[in-house]
Amino acid sequence: MVYFESRLGIYYEHPDWYRPLFEELDRRGVPYDALHADDHRYDPSAVATPHAVVLNRMSPSAYIRGRGHLTFYTLQYLAHLERLGVRVINGYEAWRTEISKAYQLTLLEQLGLPYPLARVIHHASQASAAADGLRFPVIVKPNIGGSGAGIVRFDTPEALAEVRGQQTQ
Repeated sequence: MVYFESRLGIYYEHPDWYRPLFEELDRRGVPYDALHADDHRYDPSAVATPHAVVLNRMSPSAYIRGRGHLTFYTLQYLAHLERLGVRVINGYEAWRTEISKAYQLTLLEQLGLPYPLARVIHHASQASAAADGLRFPVIVKPNIGGSGAGIVRFDTPEALAEVRGQQTQ
């Protein structure tokens, strides 16, 4: 059996975004641990945690701030918490969905919900061929984004092909 203390853990990446939350929790006297992702580590053999609840506020756009390695680390940490039975807000399944545009499209398809025509590729050199049959302009999104990071609009097939040429040089 796993025993928990009655503490809230807030796992986060961008310190400025959560300062107001921490100030309000302090004002209300709520016990919590600020778990900054840059300094975080865990023991996979642990059978207990000090946190009854963990709020995951890692940002999928962390890669644009030099923290891309934390995306997959976070996925594994959330799996660890799930194994321990910790209640996690924005837990493993939510994070897996949040970090993958391809998976989001799969879910929309499974649910029968509409979405713009899309193609999933694994390298920029595939973009021109994948755009066959699509109407321009097309929007190219990285699989891991967050807040619109890395989204580019191409108005013509030629403009898209030009980028492919730059990627292969």
